[in-house]
Amino acid sequence: MALLDLAHVTKHYRNTRAVEGVSLSLEQGETLGLVGESGCGKSTLGRLALGLEEADEGRIFFRGAEITRWGYDRWRGLRRNMQMIFQNPLSSLNPLFTVEKIIGEPLTNYEKISKEEMKIRVGEMMTLVGLEPGLAGRRPHELSGGQRQRVGIARALILKPELVVCDEAVSSLDFIIRGQILALLREMKEQLGLTYLFIAHDLGAVKQISDRVAVMYLGKIVEIIRTERIREDACHPYTRDLLEAVPVSDPTLRKNGKTLIKGELPPAGESVQGCGFHSRCPYAERVCCEQTPVLEKVNPLHQAACHRVLRLS
Repeated sequence: MALLDLAHVTKHYRNTRAVEGVSLSLEQGETLGLVGESGCGKSTLGRLALGLEEADEGRIFFRGAEITRWGYDRWRGLRRNMQMIFQNPLSSLNPLFTVEKIIGEPLTNYEKISKEEMKIRVGEMMTLVGLEPGLAGRRPHELSGGQRQRVGIARALILKPELVVCDEAVSSLDFIIRGQILALLREMKEQLGLTYLFIAHDLGAVKQISDRVAVMYLGKIVEIIRTERIREDACHPYTRDLLEAVPVSDPTLRKNGKTLIKGELPPAGESVQGCGFHSRCPYAERVCCEQTPVLEKVNPLHQAACHRVLRLS
């Protein structure tokens, strides 16, 4: 049984079709990377999974139980098992709280715990994520970017959740610190038995941590593939362009010197007939402008939504 299941989930705002009929399954102990350009609906999907937004259509399951329309009281009981690490730690941490209070606040929300016990557990978590004990009394503005993100990770993990949504958790960090945080997330996954939904616009970061990759474009999933096969087997033109955008140590290792895709995302709220990607795709055919492709199996471990790919497979 999957830990998290999203079935045909849809979310529209006044001028934006943020998520369109997305179905995803996340297995216990897995890291599923969700990648795509800014504005494609990734973060909205993560918030829907955690009940921070209510879906307009579709169903959401956690450990087989449908949680789509749960009220506040039932969600509160589940919330300790589902936590989020945010993109910008400086804006997501209370500037008036000390590190100790930030990390310990979830404990006070869910458990009857003494101040002494809280200090012990916060200290243990700080050690686990690589924070020096002397930082406990500092406030967010007194920390480096990497330290602030470690505080955000510690806060998310202090309740020992089963599912953690990492929403652009490394995108605001420099290259070296990003690598350290990715290594920390991998280590925490192994030590604590975590399951991650790892959201990012950078396919390079997603490849370093994920077991599978789901590629999102204009609110829809266009490809799902095992990470170890993405370089060889990814077949959707949008996924191939994301791969071309990943920095490499030797530029001559690229298959070609130019990206496949030109143009910009359609304006927010604009209805697109057929495949949402057809106006930017060099392989677009007439059918792409008229019919919306469905996410179908290329092989048992690979799905794609592309008329050309499915016709040739």
